[in-house]
Amino acid sequence: MNKQQPALILGCHKIGLGIIRALGEKGVPVVGISYSKMDMGYASKYVIEHHRSPHPDMDPEGFLSVLMQLGNKWSGSVLIPSDDATLIPVSKQKKRLGSLFKVAADEWPVIEKCVVKKHTYALADQIGVLCPRTKIPSSIGEAKDFVRQIGLPCLIKPTVGHSFFERFKQKMFFARNLADLETLFDQFAEAGVEVMLQEFIPGDDRSGANYNSFVVGGEPVISVTAEKVRLSPPKIGFPRVVVSKRLPELAAPANAFLKALGYDGFSCMEFKRDSRDGIYRLMEINARLNLSTPLSVKAGVNFPYLLYRYALAGEVPRSGDEFHEDIYWIDPGKDIAESIRSYRQERFSAADYIRPYIKPHTFTILSLTDTGPVLKRGHDLVTEGLKRLFNKIQKRRFS
Repeated sequence: MNKQQPALILGCHKIGLGIIRALGEKGVPVVGISYSKMDMGYASKYVIEHHRSPHPDMDPEGFLSVLMQLGNKWSGSVLIPSDDATLIPVSKQKKRLGSLFKVAADEWPVIEKCVVKKHTYALADQIGVLCPRTKIPSSIGEAKDFVRQIGLPCLIKPTVGHSFFERFKQKMFFARNLADLETLFDQFAEAGVEVMLQEFIPGDDRSGANYNSFVVGGEPVISVTAEKVRLSPPKIGFPRVVVSKRLPELAAPANAFLKALGYDGFSCMEFKRDSRDGIYRLMEINARLNLSTPLSVKAGVNFPYLLYRYALAGEVPRSGDEFHEDIYWIDPGKDIAESIRSYRQERFSAADYIRPYIKPHTFTILSLTDTGPVLKRGHDLVTEGLKRLFNKIQKRRFS
């Protein structure tokens, strides 16, 4: 294979690792840029060079400064953000970065409608794509009035998800009653965080679905659909097991939204099937590669490489809907821990738990042919565990 232009992967945690491996397997040299000490992707055998940067949320100019400096060595390389924290500054400064790199991200006016969820729902409502009823209340009285319309339980979600998760370690919160609503509303108001109240769409974990697609000028070129199997925590958490599955009913609402958005490149749209009427509602759109990216690669569609080729040379992917079904993506550490913790709540059979592991599958971190990341992850977890234990002992000793 001819020597290819390198790709700079911004953020080397789980999503970044999936991108690194997908490109590395295609012979693309990878430069890893990490901003967290817990990142493990840069330990992959495919990473030829690794750099640290400031956290893009806390010091966006410092983060961008590192990229501009790297442009002196890696000019003409493809820049791929792996998460919203890196996507936001790169999208906002696409023109500036574009003088040195091929930037694999859309323009900020488009990205903003994806990252800031209130804009996502406003656009969906405008074009008639079904989504949960949502409101940003200005007072607890307004919040209670809205809850009387949508009923309890309801969800309290951030308008910008990634920074909320870093602060509160959850994607969203359940308000099961008015007391929960008041407590959570006061907590987020005091923290100065803008949140939305949202109707809870009933349905089990398998009601969730992904529409992964590559879009050029708002028109879909290739797509892979998948069904969520288990979440952590159940009902409202991150996926821990996902399976590739043809879900043709997602195409119409997804493509209508992407066209209205004027989107260009890869995106993952998340839907949930409402158990009351069997119709999928739009939950959110990720304007970058997603956590279960290795699933699409294993199923036969290497989205990271398609994005790389498109950013590098304007190469449009071959049109089609050709992917293998019944391929599982598993985050085993999260799945095993949550399965033990939520066994009584989930009530899956032993066969349900085991099936993803004996069917064709791919893991988030573990790979027998690329062991560096799992060893780095294990080292980090043991180190953090020992630190917490030491701090707990010291606290008891001096209390």
